[in-house]
Amino acid sequence: MGLTPTTERGLRTAIASGTQFEGYVVQLMIDLFGVQWLSHGTMDVKFTGPVEVDDVVVAHALVIKKTHDSGVTRFILDVWVENQRKEKVLVGTATGAASQ
Repeated sequence: MGLTPTTERGLRTAIASGTQFEGYVVQLMIDLFGVQWLSHGTMDVKFTGPVEVDDVVVAHALVIKKTHDSGVTRFILDVWVENQRKEKVLVGTATGAASQ
């Protein structure tokens, strides 16, 4: 049994797995909060559109809330990934913390 060509499945071209471009948000969180984000941060996202072959995607984050507690600053961020047409293909929230 062979693979059915993408166009026969109703798609214009091959699309990337969501976890591929979700990884860009994970990398952004690590860049912002350090590798400890993998143990202490959270992310809740949904995929809102396909990423096609040759798309260029960029991860974004915007702080929506910041609190201070016992020498730690905790952040809640809106996160999203956009393609070159400024279409959001992933949206959600993430949390992270940094020592003061």
